[in-house]
Amino acid sequence: MKSAKRFFAPLFAALFISFSAYAGGTPTADTKYDELRTEIADIIKKVDLEDYNLEEDNVKIQFTINDNNEIIVLKTNNKKLDTVVKAYLNYKELKTTDADKNTLYAINVKLIS
Repeated sequence: MKSAKRFFAPLFAALFISFSAYAGGTPTADTKYDELRTEIADIIKKVDLEDYNLEEDNVKIQFTINDNNEIIVLKTNNKKLDTVVKAYLNYKELKTTDADKNTLYAINVKLIS
């Protein structure tokens, strides 16, 4: 029985890894999301944290896009940066037109000074 375990264990491991690789594979870029993320990053990188007496920090931003193709920030997970993020992003019209409207999006952003 021990020899059977020695034989089948690597076989099952190889099978599991190959199925995992096939199922997950190389992630294909969701271009709509990538374009949206890039555009938001371009807007948010204009924030000068020193103007607000804030330090570098991470923030998770949950938002949607309205029918006018504008960002609506619903909430953030960082109370210190919440007002700043909303001031920079709320009602900013996007150039990207492929994003799904009225869909909940969430991105993680690191604001640096």
